[in-house]
This record gives sequence, C-alpha cells and structure tokens, in this order.
Amino acid sequence: MKKKKANWAVKLCVVLFAVYAVTTLLTLQVQINKKKQENAVLQAQAEQQTQKNAKLAESLESKVDNAYLTNLAREKFGLVTPGEKVFVDVSN
Repeated sequence: MKKKKANWAVKLCVVLFAVYAVTTLLTLQVQINKKKQENAVLQAQAEQQTQKNAKLAESLESKVDNAYLTNLAREKFGLVTPGEKVFVDVSN
C-alpha cells in the first residue's frame, strides 16, 4: 500500500512539474515575441533617425544661399533689412 501512495505522489509531482514547465515556456515565448516587436520598432526609429541625420549633414555640407538665409531670418527671427518698413496687422 505504501508503494502505491509513493508512486502516486511521484506521478503527481511529475505532472505538476510538467505543467509548471509548459506554463513557464509559454510565458517566456510571449515575452520573447513582445521584445522582438519592440526591437523592430526601435530599429525602424533608428533607421529614420539615421536618414534624418544624413539629410542634416548633407544640408550642412551644401552651400547655403543668401536667399535661404534671408528667408530664414525673416520667418524665424523677425529680422528685416535696413530701411525696410514692417506693418503688423493687429486687427485679429
């Protein structure tokens, strides 16, 4: 009778361990898939940033013309050329 109880307990332990192992493996697989997706998103962002950096480096290396600088000074900083009069619409 003792052998049957011991045998039954061993079988139960083996089954419980198998269930634990399968559950753990499935959980880890879900985590791996999630990390792979995050990695793909980060790689895409890195590629976009690399392209953006390349464009910025190219624009730094290229000759900047006077018209571009004048337009930039007007739009971003509100600068005007000497003798130029600026009218501001305050009706809004």
